[in-house]
Amino acid sequence: MKKPNYELANHEAVYDFYSDYRPIKTLTKNAYRLLNKVMKPTVSYGELYREELDYLARRDTPLILALNHQSDRNDQWTSAAVAYNMLPQKVGDIGILVKSTFYTGELLDEMKVSRSKIIRPVAQRALTNFVNTMGSVPVYRPGDQSSEQHDMSMSATDELFDVLAERMHHGMPTAIYPEGTADTTDPTHINPIKGGIAHLALRSIDYNDTKPTVIVPIGISYPAYKHKVNRKGNESVQPAILKDAHAHVGEFYYVEPGSTVNEVRAETARVLQGAVTTAFETQNPTYS
Repeated sequence: MKKPNYELANHEAVYDFYSDYRPIKTLTKNAYRLLNKVMKPTVSYGELYREELDYLARRDTPLILALNHQSDRNDQWTSAAVAYNMLPQKVGDIGILVKSTFYTGELLDEMKVSRSKIIRPVAQRALTNFVNTMGSVPVYRPGDQSSEQHDMSMSATDELFDVLAERMHHGMPTAIYPEGTADTTDPTHINPIKGGIAHLALRSIDYNDTKPTVIVPIGISYPAYKHKVNRKGNESVQPAILKDAHAHVGEFYYVEPGSTVNEVRAETARVLQGAVTTAFETQNPTYS
């Protein structure tokens, strides 16, 4: 399939592409396997949740994998490594939501990749191919757009939810960071949950309410964290080691038809915070 132009103004073509696009599973599984081997995450489960997850996956139940967000650049690779442990049968079907900047050049700017007319297009093409192979789907977050583009980004998000709801009802889970932005102050406590995960869950129920939509909370803890202070004097806490993360799968949340956005946000916050707390208690990371 020919890849679209990933600019926001072309969002209809972008999501038409992801409605039909499926990565080559052999390549995706190999990539997930490699990440799992390199990053070596461990996974623990609440009582009987391992068996429950297998049961839901076999029935192609719509699943939303909700993870705490600690790093804009690295969390998606950790989530892929963890997913290889949790849902190996779904590798290649899982959609991981990532910022549109992975596709539109801003990430390469952050990484200080040359703007050469030869190097930049090759680098962007390679990055796009890789994140697509990993199952990534771009999100045009309203907060990342100019005020003039706000309405367009909201329209794009609405289309995204339609695409994801359809995929989920064909047995393709969605992995999402419901905090929206990385938590760089206290990784043991999640930031407030944004409305996106609630709208997605409710859209999934609207798409087909004969199956439950289940939010699976996954708390991630890294073995070590470091404090950083930027030039403005602002302090942040970030993972110091990306290998050997620990993931804890907490209490599942079965979203009921008729639930409100705020109810879904509140329950997601409760179960995700529980998973994060257990992950950190298990990992007991060091700080420097």
